[in-house]
Amino acid sequence: RKDKNGEEVKVVKTPLSSQAVVQEMNLQLVKEGAIDNCIFTTGVGIHQMVAAQLITWTQPRQMLSSGSLGTMGVSTGYAIGAKLAQMSKIVISVDGDGSFNMTFTELKTIMEQGIPVKIMILDNEAQMMVEYWQ
Repeated sequence: RKDKNGEEVKVVKTPLSSQAVVQEMNLQLVKEGAIDNCIFTTGVGIHQMVAAQLITWTQPRQMLSSGSLGTMGVSTGYAIGAKLAQMSKIVISVDGDGSFNMTFTELKTIMEQGIPVKIMILDNEAQMMVEYWQ
């Protein structure tokens, strides 16, 4: 299958783990030599742990996250701020499905203002960090 630019797109017919998706993204960015030009943002949850452990960090302030403050739903807002502050960077929000559900107003801002950020949603059908601790 090809995308609108005529480039080949991988079609996956079986669910992938969050780890596999993030590892593949990381490998592609490293292979393309783009990893140094990226800023990653996360909310709070398993997706945050996966991003922190599996992305190749090459410089300070390359990952924007609230750490362990428990602020779900901030990844998209962080991505907007990072992109506006550094327009030349590739900004990728790595978010979980539970956390992403809290970002609809930020999506409106992205569309209305034409802010070019990338959003990766890792869907494990639960607020997995909450489920883990319960």
